[in-house]
Amino acid sequence: MFYAAQDAVVATGGDIPTLLLTALGGAIVAALAGIVGASIQGRREHSKWVREQRFTAYTAFAAAFAHVRSSTAENPQVPDAAVIHAAIQALAILGPKSMKDAAIRVVDSERDGPGYPDALNAYYLKANKVLRIGL
Repeated sequence: MFYAAQDAVVATGGDIPTLLLTALGGAIVAALAGIVGASIQGRREHSKWVREQRFTAYTAFAAAFAHVRSSTAENPQVPDAAVIHAAIQALAILGPKSMKDAAIRVVDSERDGPGYPDALNAYYLKANKVLRIGL
């Protein structure tokens, strides 16, 4: 086998060290391209995971607050604040600070009065921006 490769080298006019270095260089370039590709793919997958978790947290807050709001309208009893607090904590962990602040403004506006629709719209617009949802 070695002699056949050596005969091929002689026939093409090259030498064995040059061919070995070329093959080794190609292997190194291929390995580096694989590593870079895996790194880029890993970042994309992480970004996708974060977006999915943020979406879940944002919709959980909206659903929890809608439940609390409807239970307040139907029932004069004060609803459990732990549900809203847990949803806001998830926003604080996953989302940017602006999302947590928007959620707190929604809760405060409900308590204070007429600013609720504006605060809720601002919350949804901020969520769309963070999640990169084009509307």
